[in-house]
Amino acid sequence: MEQTCELIVDAGRARAARIVFPEAYLPGYLLWLWNGPDGDNFACQLHDLVIEVTLTIPSDVSDRLCRVAKRSRVAVAIGLVERDNNTCYSTMLFIDAADRICGHYRMPLVGGQHCWTPVNSSIMANDQNQDVVRDAINIGGI
Repeated sequence: MEQTCELIVDAGRARAARIVFPEAYLPGYLLWLWNGPDGDNFACQLHDLVIEVTLTIPSDVSDRLCRVAKRSRVAVAIGLVERDNNTCYSTMLFIDAADRICGHYRMPLVGGQHCWTPVNSSIMANDQNQDVVRDAINIGGI
């Protein structure tokens, strides 16, 4: 998280209008999730750990990202592994330079298929922030 905030601050110092981070940037891509056969005790422990390391929106992490974006005057698009109840998502979170979450795009992480799977994906943003979402999509944020 510290490095992420530093990169946002550096983007602001370089007078960038926005910064885009890749998929699953926070807390990191869960490559180890797919280790071990289904039903294996170690694999079950890894799956339980997913719940512990995933992020929620809103949270202290998203609040901090908003504060750093505002202080740096930079719009942020960042890939997260998000948890909503017991469902995990590969989420692209969009934050404008005024400290607001202006939208997010979710792809459910479907266990057993060994991939990030787009199911019921949607982009949510208000009219004022469409440029942040549009630019992130054009850059390849999603």
